[in-house]
Amino acid sequence: MSIVQTVSLTVTHVDVLYVVQQIKRDLQEFRAAYPALLSADRILDLHDAMVTFIMNDAITRVSFTIEDPAQEHLVLHELRYDISYTGTGPRVGLGGAKVRPVRVPPTARMTPFVVWSPTMRALPPDRQRRILQGTGWPPPGTSAFRARYSDGSWVGRSVYSSGVLAAESQEFRRS
Repeated sequence: MSIVQTVSLTVTHVDVLYVVQQIKRDLQEFRAAYPALLSADRILDLHDAMVTFIMNDAITRVSFTIEDPAQEHLVLHELRYDISYTGTGPRVGLGGAKVRPVRVPPTARMTPFVVWSPTMRALPPDRQRRILQGTGWPPPGTSAFRARYSDGSWVGRSVYSSGVLAAESQEFRRS
């Protein structure tokens, strides 16, 4: 005999907007540190995609990576957000902390990437396409990007949450 237990969580649009707004504020600071690698328009596109992904429980992580494709996608600097449903109710965290840039070669670029949730990966391809429509992101399992981390360290930044939704941020900086 097996027991199946289900849990229902309610994530409101207001919760999603609050958390994603804090990530957007961080991205604006990332842009201030790397103006040639991240435009204001790109931040808006990323914001819209994150809202769509989180509203559909499509991701468990989103990362914004300054990497060098000429060095096999060596990560130079990264802001990473682990998305979970461990929030405690009230709004927590305020984005927009300063970002101190690292030295980057002229071949560096900003590459966003996500870890798709089990929910998204379990959806039929037509449903995945509907979620991704208009975001510019490829379907799960089709990205060839593989970040390479070397000679750096991770530090915790902040936790942003509203309702049960939470985004725990970390920063990687290459030495």
